[in-house]
Amino acid sequence: MNLRRLSRFFAFYFLIAVLAAVALLIPLCPWHPWSVRSWIMYIALALPVMVVGEWVGDRLLSNPLSDVVERRTRGRRFSWVRVAYVVSLTLVVVGGLVLLAASLRGH
Repeated sequence: MNLRRLSRFFAFYFLIAVLAAVALLIPLCPWHPWSVRSWIMYIALALPVMVVGEWVGDRLLSNPLSDVVERRTRGRRFSWVRVAYVVSLTLVVVGGLVLLAASLRGH
């Protein structure tokens, strides 16, 4: 009985992980894994990477400054202030990740 539940869990996880891997291939194009080992690692890590990315995004957009932007632009369907805020927040995060990667490489 437990083996059946465990195998069902892994089958469901594998299906969702493959869907996440396909979704992640779109922005990574033209890069893709080349070997069987890299495909296995890619599929195994795709879902956790997406979950962590969603969690980080939610945390970044749940802060006092985000609340101020939301309150001031609440009645509008489109707001350049919201766009500018999210773009600048994205640039700060991506810039930080690039700096972190460069420091880990030793450059």
